[in-house]
Amino acid sequence: PIKMLLLRAARGARALSTRALSTAPQFDEAMAKAYNIVAENHRHKDGPWSRMRDKVVDAVAGRSGCTILDLASGPGEPAATVAEALPDAVVLATDVADAMVAAATNATSHLSNVKVQLADAQNLE
Repeated sequence: PIKMLLLRAARGARALSTRALSTAPQFDEAMAKAYNIVAENHRHKDGPWSRMRDKVVDAVAGRSGCTILDLASGPGEPAATVAEALPDAVVLATDVADAMVAAATNATSHLSNVKVQLADAQNLE
């Protein structure tokens, strides 16, 4: 599926706050693991993470210190790939499922410019 990226180029972007989470499907630990395998299979030169990274890099060209929001990041992609390409940017990876937030936190723990947060893309303030 195509991921939604919301680019927020303004410095000092305010933190997301959430209302009560929607009834969006929740991924349990086993489903998160399976989804992570699929996400890893997309990590190749012509895969979707590379294409998304290139689009984001082009979109924020010259905007040092921007904030990039990855809605429904799942296990942390394309957030990790984008963060590696844009070390001066802050990448906020969000997901509605606790298991996916845990997977994204683990996958991006080596990247100081990634923040991971539980958030419902259908219910942001």
